[in-house]
Order: sequence, then C-alpha cells, then structure tokens
Amino acid sequence: MIYPSASSKITHPFNRDLRLIKPNRNLMLYLFQLTLLTLLTIVLALVTILIGIFDRFGKHAYSINRLWTWLILRIGGVSLQVDGLQHIDPSRQYIFIVNHQSNIDIPVLVQALAKFQLRWLAKKELLHVPFFGWAMWATKHVTVDRADPQDFSGDLSGRHAEQGRQLTEIQKGRISTRGPNQNPGRPSNGKR
Repeated sequence: MIYPSASSKITHPFNRDLRLIKPNRNLMLYLFQLTLLTLLTIVLALVTILIGIFDRFGKHAYSINRLWTWLILRIGGVSLQVDGLQHIDPSRQYIFIVNHQSNIDIPVLVQALAKFQLRWLAKKELLHVPFFGWAMWATKHVTVDRADPQDFSGDLSGRHAEQGRQLTEIQKGRISTRGPNQNPGRPSNGKR
C-alpha cells in the first residue's frame, strides 16, 4: 500500500466541480437583495395604485415612490451626498433634464431632489409594464406616444406648474464620443 507523504497533495477528480457548488456569499447576498427588491416593488406599486385611484394629481402616491426609492438605495448599500441644493428653490418650477445611463438613476434623482414632486416624461409603452407602469399611471407621470408627433403638443411645464409638480425629462442613451447627434446608424440631421 502506498501512503502519501506530507508534501504530496491528494486530488480527487470531482474537487473542481464541488468547488463550483459551494455557496458564494456575494451571489447569495445579491439574490436576497433582488428578491427583496422585487417583493417591495410589487407591494409598493400596488399601494401606489390604490392611492393613485383617489389622488387627482398623484402627490400622495408620489410619497410611496420616495419610500420605494429610499429602500432601493438602502438595500443596495448606496449613500448619497448632494452638493448645490441651496441653489435650487423648492417653491419655483423647474424642468430637470438628466442623462439616464443606469437603473439606479431614478432612485438617486428622487432622493437627491426630495423636496420636489418629480414627474417623468416617458414613452407611453412603459404604462404597459406590470406594476411599474401601473404605478407610473397612479403617480400621474407624463407619457408621450412617440408614433404621434401631435401627442407632445401643449404646455407641459405650465400644466405641472399649476399642480405643483416638476417635469423631469430623461435623455436615454450614452454619451457619444463622436460628438453631438452622431449616434451610429443615424445621420446627424435625425432622418433615417
């Protein structure tokens, strides 16, 4: 019989496979966070929808959005430090235009501008997304049918000013390294 010496290493053909099924703490934490955020989103969307049915301008339903975004940031371990808020007067009306590059942008904006009632200018198709779109409807976000150019007519900022809400437009896309209006596959004049 052969015994391994102290310097030799015993290997088993399945050791490599067994290491793959050991629980990964980061993966487990991520799955827990994802499950918790999904459940919170469904529950808070339903509460938002119920409140939104009776909330003409969506102001009370929007407070649920603030809670939801705060929970998203807390569960994700995100902390904010906002500089320059002293230059923005909450009693005045603004149109905020931001660049949307990640899923965390909206929760960060809602929490960073917590003194404002923000309303998103969004494509109409988002209203069909279960829970999320329904909650958008309940908080009275502005939706635009991109196929109908006349759908965007009217004084959106004036309508929201009367109701004490801020209009927020999110520019979807990434920063171009080729200069303004130089998206691949689209001429700079915007025509296809």
